[in-house]
Amino acid sequence: MSELTHSAFKQHEKTAFTLKGAPKSTELHLDEVAEAPHTPEGYESFSLVFACKDGFLEQATYTLEHPEMKEMDVFLVPISQDGDTVYYESVFNIQK
Repeated sequence: MSELTHSAFKQHEKTAFTLKGAPKSTELHLDEVAEAPHTPEGYESFSLVFACKDGFLEQATYTLEHPEMKEMDVFLVPISQDGDTVYYESVFNIQK
């Protein structure tokens, strides 16, 4: 299991995460992992962008699973849509 850090997510970029507890199988693909440009000293700040073709999710906290990471609760915000793909962002500010 990995910690929830930029480097942990970066190694799983372009892989699928499963939404736990959804009424149907919902996969989110980790499309991008980006470091924040201005991070306060003593913090690690980064964002994740997920792509989903399994329908629209409201802005909320969801539990995600990945076979190589621990189960995690992530606050997802819809940020754009391209055809049937909806993109969601989650921002992390973690004190080191």
